[in-house]
Amino acid sequence: MNFWNKIINFFHSRTKHSEPESVHLESSDIENFYAQLDDSCKGFIDYHDIIPISFENMIIFTFYDLEDGNYFAVDRDGNAYSCIHDARPFIVKMNMKAKELIECIQNKTFNIQEHFEVRYKA
Repeated sequence: MNFWNKIINFFHSRTKHSEPESVHLESSDIENFYAQLDDSCKGFIDYHDIIPISFENMIIFTFYDLEDGNYFAVDRDGNAYSCIHDARPFIVKMNMKAKELIECIQNKTFNIQEHFEVRYKA
């Protein structure tokens, strides 16, 4: 490998982000995840819309469709994630728990358009 290829590969490795992958889970795994959710979250999240995704050695579960392949997701500890497919990185852990995010969405105090703008600028 010549010198310039080494430099290019170095910069690609520094800017490369992990890509999420769909993962097949048994329905009992999703049921167990859903069962551990707070009741207020269960009232907001449709069990049948949950999609498990493998990302950086963990499983997150999409729960809110932002359209065009974009979602909010939650991990088993209740942390919220923003999954915006045209943004890099694709998945970002948010500074709130999923329960708080759901409450903000329900109360219309979460500005989704502003969230998109911030994610695309990152």
